[in-house]
Amino acid sequence: MSADLFTRGDDLVLNVFRVCTSTFNPVTSKREIERIENLLKEEFGVGDEEVHFQTLIEKQMAPSITDPEPLGIQIPQHVEIFKSPKEEATVVEIQAEDRIGLLYDLFTCFGDRDAEVLSARISTQAGAAIDRFFLVDTGSGRPIEDEERLAELRQDIYRILHVGHSTEIAEMVEG
Repeated sequence: MSADLFTRGDDLVLNVFRVCTSTFNPVTSKREIERIENLLKEEFGVGDEEVHFQTLIEKQMAPSITDPEPLGIQIPQHVEIFKSPKEEATVVEIQAEDRIGLLYDLFTCFGDRDAEVLSARISTQAGAAIDRFFLVDTGSGRPIEDEERLAELRQDIYRILHVGHSTEIAEMVEG
């Protein structure tokens, strides 16, 4: 349902995930909790094994009989980027239709743009991803303020969200 992540000064990342059942109820069964723990151990390996996220995402995206029905509503795609007055970071707020691999694509984009995620609030509600990322420049550790770099980041994010073609994206970036 949601997650928070925090990066410590020694580059250790603490992740807190909130999960629920497929009917959006709390997971209270000891058996179900153990099943989730085992699934995480299986998927992400234990020890020094490298995890291939793209392979895992592709596996999950394969059509399945148990796939949920489409919501039938369109989620407005929205990206805001601004300097946080409270934090020494650039804030990226995203509202988009949730999908498998969305966070992977966003984090890959941030890394490709030399942006480090200090912390994030990740939330999924009724098929919508509503996320907030606090970014700094990987090299300097300072907020990203270069307007051209921010425009490129915004354009990359809109591409990830699959919003229209490039001229439509350019109009959104300018607007």
